[in-house]
Amino acid sequence: MNREIKFRAWDKINNKWAKRIEMSCRQVLFARDDNGFSIPRESCEIMQFTGIKDKNGVEVYEGDVVRLWSENQHSPDEIEDTETAEIRYFGDRNYPAFDLFPPVDCDCNGLSYHIGVGHLEVIGNIYENPELLENK
Repeated sequence: MNREIKFRAWDKINNKWAKRIEMSCRQVLFARDDNGFSIPRESCEIMQFTGIKDKNGVEVYEGDVVRLWSENQHSPDEIEDTETAEIRYFGDRNYPAFDLFPPVDCDCNGLSYHIGVGHLEVIGNIYENPELLENK
């Protein structure tokens, strides 16, 4: 099985998504804007595709804001709790995995758990929708 490695870039100068990312030997060199002009690497936030999709088939990237929920144990059609969390990569903390921030109360990787039970939906990202994470 091939693992799809993809990235996206947020242009911090113009506050919008870059259209293309130029890479060399797995290193991001620069991104391009709508007109094809280069945006230097240091002016972009680069986010990696996690390799998973949410309940609607939307690709999940670092920096996405997701809605999580659990079902009522006695009535599976009823939603019991909902939370929002950010997708982060924790490799700089000796935990080389994508996971949720803030962490959820779970005995395993919270992102893996919620994807496994189908209770995860991308509702925005930290650049265009920071208000989704207020009070976190």
